[in-house]
Amino acid sequence: MLICFSSAFAWAMACAAQLLGDRLLPETRALIRDNVRRRVVQPYLDMIEGRRPLNWWVTATSNWNAVCLAA
Repeated sequence: MLICFSSAFAWAMACAAQLLGDRLLPETRALIRDNVRRRVVQPYLDMIEGRRPLNWWVTATSNWNAVCLAA
């Protein structure tokens, strides 16, 4: 469940940074970009590329994979 929330939060932050653009300080945009990459994107890539264990929902036969990835 935390993965779903982190993905949704990262998406919201990335959208806000994109929409606000130059109205945000460059440091703030970099902070958002770096944290989204470090906390959400890179751990997911590490998981699907075999550098860390798969989360249980990735191979589950329920709809958890679709639910979590849809965020």
